[in-house]
Amino acid sequence: MATNSCLLILILELVFYLTTVASSPLIDILVFRPIADEVRNEVGKLDFPNDTKVAFWKQYINVGNYSNDFIELLNTYKTFKDLPIGFNDDEIRLLTTSNTEDSLNDKVLAQLKYYRKSQEIQCAQYMILQYKLYYDRKRNTKEIAEHVYIMIAMAYKGNFIVFKWLWELHIALWSPAKGDQVQQLHMRGQNLEKFRKPLADLIEMCMGHKYLTVIDNGQQIPGRTVSRPSLLNKFEGCFIFKVKKHTNFKHKKPVSKELIKPPYWFNKIEEFYKLNHEKHELYKNIPALPLEFNYLTLRCVWHETSFVIKPIWNVTIDWNAIERVYTACRQKVYDQFEITHNWTKDPFKHIEFQQTFICIIRVKLYCYIWVQLAVYEPTDHTFNVNYKSLIMEMLNFSYTEDKTLNRVITLYDSLNNPNKDQIEEVLKIIIDEVNTILSNLIGCPNETELADISDLNTTSARSDFLNRIDKQFKEIGLLINESLDGLTFDVLSFFIDGSKNTHLAVFPEN
Repeated sequence: MATNSCLLILILELVFYLTTVASSPLIDILVFRPIADEVRNEVGKLDFPNDTKVAFWKQYINVGNYSNDFIELLNTYKTFKDLPIGFNDDEIRLLTTSNTEDSLNDKVLAQLKYYRKSQEIQCAQYMILQYKLYYDRKRNTKEIAEHVYIMIAMAYKGNFIVFKWLWELHIALWSPAKGDQVQQLHMRGQNLEKFRKPLADLIEMCMGHKYLTVIDNGQQIPGRTVSRPSLLNKFEGCFIFKVKKHTNFKHKKPVSKELIKPPYWFNKIEEFYKLNHEKHELYKNIPALPLEFNYLTLRCVWHETSFVIKPIWNVTIDWNAIERVYTACRQKVYDQFEITHNWTKDPFKHIEFQQTFICIIRVKLYCYIWVQLAVYEPTDHTFNVNYKSLIMEMLNFSYTEDKTLNRVITLYDSLNNPNKDQIEEVLKIIIDEVNTILSNLIGCPNETELADISDLNTTSARSDFLNRIDKQFKEIGLLINESLDGLTFDVLSFFIDGSKNTHLAVFPEN
């Protein structure tokens, strides 16, 4: 009941935000997914380990409106649940639109159903992947790679949870060639063993929460009745059939168990794989997620360090300290990728480089907004729409679903002829956030205001200063946008967050 209460509070607050925030071209970029104190407090009362609570917050905060195409894809996906979950027309409408006249209770129920359906989908994907990796005699590397990509792409689109091992498998299936090209890597059997346990653990969780059908022959073993074996390393435990030696992990004793594994279930899994793959091909997933090494390593900006770190006019931040941190982080990834060639074996070892890059661009975005507001005078012309368009261009690739950034952009967008109090509110939020970022980045916050504007005491001086800032802002936006070539910070953050372990999985109950 505590879990359901937590979800109800979260979804009700989400609905409130979605139905009360005014729309504008700038605001439309934002996604409002706040974590309320009530939700955090409610989760804190649960009898879970702290790591599990953190995973719960991260997993269930990602809720909102979804596309019709995506919900239809989920609705027709083939799964291994006895009674597959399906959305009716009214539920689809609730999940894909925001209507203030809809019942909040109906919206909550539709969202809870979405959680369960997403888990059902993932369990089916785990089942198919287990078969493809370890029991399909053909072991078609291309098919495996495509299935893993689909798993990640659907997780990104639907805000599902993605675990570290799945990213590592995706990366292990590909090998860098010359330039920016990638080629398929034909994995040998021993290279697959590291993925066997986390995948089997998840399948066992799927079974325990009734997201996978369990066929049990009810065989009697002297002294006990075994309902189903542990799935620690056994695919057969999901569809129980053939003679094998199995270890009972609870009693630490070897147990001989009769299992039969007829071709019927293998054929069924293969059939479901093909049907689901065809449906995903029809789904409008364009452009494809940029998941190549050139993007995930940020190799595309390795040689743009001087431009990334280039100080902003009059902004009094310790850019030298930032450059030292950024250069050191970049060098570690460079060495791992180009010198030792072991990045594919441990892609999260130096993930702080990607996070540092995001932090620096975010600091520049905050500083740009801060400078505009700090130099504003009531006698100046009304805020130019050009400023908002520049921010939008930057947000198109640098936006991440961050509560503070959402608040700053929302307040900034609402300013037409701002008064002093309104400006001070936004400036304070920005200063606090930049100081927090700098504390994490270089170990100490900024000790002064973000910019020295003491000499900007005339309208012409302020105008000239803002023109220089605008030019610099356009330059970095253009360069980074062209270098990233379609990579957005929300995709990059999606990858950075891929360090979760399977034991932190939180399953919504059926």
